[in-house]
Amino acid sequence: MDITYESIKIEALDAIKATDALLDIPLSDTAHILKQQISDIEVYHHRITNIVCKAERVLKESKGINLIPTGEYKENDRKVLLEAKTAKEKHLYDLLKMKLDDIETRIEAGQSILAFEREIYKKGEQ
Repeated sequence: MDITYESIKIEALDAIKATDALLDIPLSDTAHILKQQISDIEVYHHRITNIVCKAERVLKESKGINLIPTGEYKENDRKVLLEAKTAKEKHLYDLLKMKLDDIETRIEAGQSILAFEREIYKKGEQ
C-alpha cells in the first residue's frame, strides 16, 4: 500500500478525534477505572506513534521531491521555498507529535495518581 499525505491525513484525523474523546474524560479517583483509562490511552499512543512514522516519511519524501536547485536561488530563499512547499506535511507531522505529548502527559498523570494512591494505601496498612 502506498503511503500518501491524504491517506495519512485521514488516518491521523480519525486517531486524533478518538484520542481527544478519551482525553476529555477526567481521570478517575478509583484505581481500577484509572488503570483502564491509562490502558485505553496507551492504545492510542501506539497507534499515533505508528502514524507519526508514516507522516515523517511523507514529509521527508515531499522535501526530496520539492528540492530547489542550488543555482536558481540563494540558500535562505531555497529553505523558505522548501518550507512553503512542504507546509501541509509538516503541519500534520507537528500536530501528531503534539498529540503524542498530550497522551504521554495523560499517562504520566494517571501513573502518578496511582502511585500516590498506593502510598496512601500502604500508610493506612501500617
